[in-house]
Amino acid sequence: MPLVTVSADDDRVDVTWSLTVAPAHAWDGLSSARGLHRWLGELIDGEIAPNSTFTIDHGQGYPCSSTVEIFEPGLALAYSWTFPDEPYSRVEWRIEPQDTGTLLHLNHSGLGDLADSYRDGWLAHLIYLEGHLLDTPLPMSMLMTVASTIGRR
Repeated sequence: MPLVTVSADDDRVDVTWSLTVAPAHAWDGLSSARGLHRWLGELIDGEIAPNSTFTIDHGQGYPCSSTVEIFEPGLALAYSWTFPDEPYSRVEWRIEPQDTGTLLHLNHSGLGDLADSYRDGWLAHLIYLEGHLLDTPLPMSMLMTVASTIGRR
């Protein structure tokens, strides 16, 4: 099962996801502009690189601006996460090699009362990331439906 652990409290979301791909492939999925549109959104400005800034459109002109804070290829990536109508928050990814592939650790902090909705959204995005990494992309038009279904449990 890909989902290993998930938790959300009043400020943060933590998820660990098991992937049956090599760590280098997981890193490429997180940091390369080639596939972001298949699991996160459309990269409309900048790049994911050391000390860079980038903007991702999450659909219908809803952009998130970010600044890369940690860039350790194959190991860790962290960036700010700023939507126009939300406070600053921070996303951090850690990659842990396993015999069967990769454990991907996500921590999104600074969320305040948005933690529960972000938990559901990140679980949906991780389903889409896994589909992208396994070369079986899912239709982005269904992402919010998937996220809302997760929240109904």
